[in-house]
Amino acid sequence: MATSEIMLSIILLLWRYVNGDVCDRFFEIPNSKLQGHVIETITTTEKDCREICRRNSACDSINYIRKKSQCELNGDTHFSFPEHFISGAAPGAYYATLNPVTSCSSLYCGSGMACKMREDGKTHKCEKGITYKSIGCYVDAKDRAIEGFFVEKVTREYCFKLAVSRGYRVFAMQNRRQCFTGANAHNTYSKYGSGSGCSWGTGGRWRNDVYHINY
Repeated sequence: MATSEIMLSIILLLWRYVNGDVCDRFFEIPNSKLQGHVIETITTTEKDCREICRRNSACDSINYIRKKSQCELNGDTHFSFPEHFISGAAPGAYYATLNPVTSCSSLYCGSGMACKMREDGKTHKCEKGITYKSIGCYVDAKDRAIEGFFVEKVTREYCFKLAVSRGYRVFAMQNRRQCFTGANAHNTYSKYGSGSGCSWGTGGRWRNDVYHINY
């Protein structure tokens, strides 16, 4: 088994067996954090941190640093971005999801298999289905490289599903939570050439993280 597969297995085991308060669907993974997806940072108590996340429709999980009483609201979960999850390497912090998880990365599955969350929102399954892979980081400009659909404040999984629902072959994420896709995106995404400046799989300022959909 590859190292990456072993790490993913460990993460899944932590997720399934860590103690949690089932009544409020609060599950905690100690000494861990999700990096690159913080949408807001607040100084507050643990209880208030969880409540603030629940009331915020854009919040899918939290990082909480007890020593600083620091609450980080995340716009995604470790199921969507396992490659950005630091397990057991963030002493004094913990990571938690507060609601059932609805999407997961194909990294949890083998080639050509799609990851889908079960109804319990805690476990996943792998099925034959539509997947996507990274093409790379590309430059954008005011005269957009990808025309068609533009949606703000969404996740990569949402953007992927939007593109699939319309039968498009390419989608892109820019500036963390901006989604671009269109009928001709597969021909125009490289209009301004490749570049650097993308991070966490969600682009950067005038930079698109571009993905090809495998139907």
